[in-house]
Amino acid sequence: MNMKCRSLFSLLTIFAILVSGCASNQPGATPPAPANIQAVKDFVKGKKLQTQKAGFYGSLTVNGVKEMNWIDTKKENNKITKDATAEALDLSLQFINDTAATVFKKGQSFPATFFIDEVTGEQEDETPGIKLHISFIDPDFSFGNDLSKITYTYHVLGLDGKKIMLETPRSINRQKLITLMSE
Repeated sequence: MNMKCRSLFSLLTIFAILVSGCASNQPGATPPAPANIQAVKDFVKGKKLQTQKAGFYGSLTVNGVKEMNWIDTKKENNKITKDATAEALDLSLQFINDTAATVFKKGQSFPATFFIDEVTGEQEDETPGIKLHISFIDPDFSFGNDLSKITYTYHVLGLDGKKIMLETPRSINRQKLITLMSE
């Protein structure tokens, strides 16, 4: 092998090592997809989860893992994105038993019910997979004195012993807002 080929080969080898090492050992790497519905039920049972990060998928996929662009509200300039992120970071969910939960947002708590399934609706943009459905009376969606029960559907993207990653029902500029929650 001549010197140019060796240099190119060495450079490509180093690049491959860096790319594969960064993808697998990245701090804050996203949790793997849940194995089944029961895994999600077992994970949430008795836990109080707080949103730690919110963001969007990036444009790269390395080793089957999509890149995440987590939003820093101190650096974000887009008001809509900044407000949506702040609202997402304010959300906590406490799972009491197999169907009861409490939603905490904006300094208030709301009794809720939840269920987990794999049913995909008729909406074009709905992602197939395991979904967490949370229903509660949300004053943000009440009309006059009529209190309305609203169901929010979250696609469960990832799960490990400490974290759950959810695709929220919220979209900004046609990008689904993703949250990472932990105890």
